[in-house]
Amino acid sequence: MRLAEKVAIVTGAGSGIGRATAVKLAEEGANVTILYAFDESEAQKTGQMVRTLGREALVLYADVRYKDQVEKAVGFVAQQFGRLDIMVNSAGAYRCAPFLEINEEDWNTVIDTNLKGAFNCGQAAGRAMRALGTPGRILIISSTQADRPLVGTAHYGASKSGMLSLVKAMAIELAKHRIGVVLVCPGVIESAGNLPKLRDPEVRREVESQIPWGRVGQPRDVANLLAFLASDEAEYITGVSITIDGGLLTAGPQV
Repeated sequence: MRLAEKVAIVTGAGSGIGRATAVKLAEEGANVTILYAFDESEAQKTGQMVRTLGREALVLYADVRYKDQVEKAVGFVAQQFGRLDIMVNSAGAYRCAPFLEINEEDWNTVIDTNLKGAFNCGQAAGRAMRALGTPGRILIISSTQADRPLVGTAHYGASKSGMLSLVKAMAIELAKHRIGVVLVCPGVIESAGNLPKLRDPEVRREVESQIPWGRVGQPRDVANLLAFLASDEAEYITGVSITIDGGLLTAGPQV
């Protein structure tokens, strides 16, 4: 129960890493608010999973692309609980197209959701934590594509890479308020975006053959790391990027 009585917000918690994180934080004692933008029913399922663990759960609508929606949701949580300890921004958008064929709409969707969304969530949470006068943790989910973009994902890679500079700047400025900021970069995780290709046994074997650990990651792997980073035990960790990929980047080949 490393997070007993702490209050957390998790975006993108209707599935995958976000859902696993919301559940893990609840297992560690936190009350969790789930922010969703598209699928309320899946967000509500996550909320019920949190409540089943004996923790309080709120499910609120907020599209991370829009500053006013994020600020309203964060303000409501801070008022409702009287505190805000943890912000996990897991919401993300993924598009795939050759560089010369990326259209403006897809570029804007990916950049606004991933990079601007991280800014919106980080700023709103940071302001709330400062106003409450309590230490806090802001954890932002990026990707190994921040270091190694793949063919067809220039917009996605750019958004994820931009997060690193954002996190470093946030960490420097927020340290005086005892607010830690960490970027987490998962590799190939068995979540919604990767499931279609991983259902093909041959593709899965090829992917896993390039990962030294011998398997694709599970959302729970990332959630376990986030729970530690959200805890007081990780207080001195800030302004850094942590990769969780089973050794994929170290090994070299692209998936």
